Amino acid sequence: MNSVTSSSCHIVDLRNFASIKHFSAVSVFIHSFAMFSLADFLLSKIPYRLPPHLYSYTKGVTPLSTDSSVIAALVVYLVTIFGIQALQRNRPAYKINALFQVHNVVLSVGSALLFVLMLEEILPILWNHGVYYALCADGAWTPVRWPCDASKSF
Repeated sequence: MNSVTSSSCHIVDLRNFASIKHFSAVSVFIHSFAMFSLADFLLSKIPYRLPPHLYSYTKGVTPLSTDSSVIAALVVYLVTIFGIQALQRNRPAYKINALFQVHNVVLSVGSALLFVLMLEEILPILWNHGVYYALCADGAWTPVRWPCDASKSF
């Protein structure tokens, strides 16, 4: 059996897979994730990168990180909601079903994509180490960096 052992997982050469009888369909599925990373593929194809304030926290720079910005956002939200409600009080409701359907499709596709990306991370851990390790071991979780901990840099 041609195989390559890397530091993170065991990768099976699928060109000779037809002669291997002891692997199940689940094993093929799990090992195919080791050879192809959807996250890496998407990051290589999508030129857009998130601005730093969306994945890190800096007081005064990150949106809604100060009391005044939270209060301003709350006031704008309430004025908008109650203002539109007052304007629409004596008018018939708009028929915007197509817009709602497009919105639901976008949310569903985004949710499915995030689900697949989560499975890409979770299934190899479950397959290689088991359920107990996946739920209880520190190595199965992303390390937490608290914003208030000055000893760790972001």
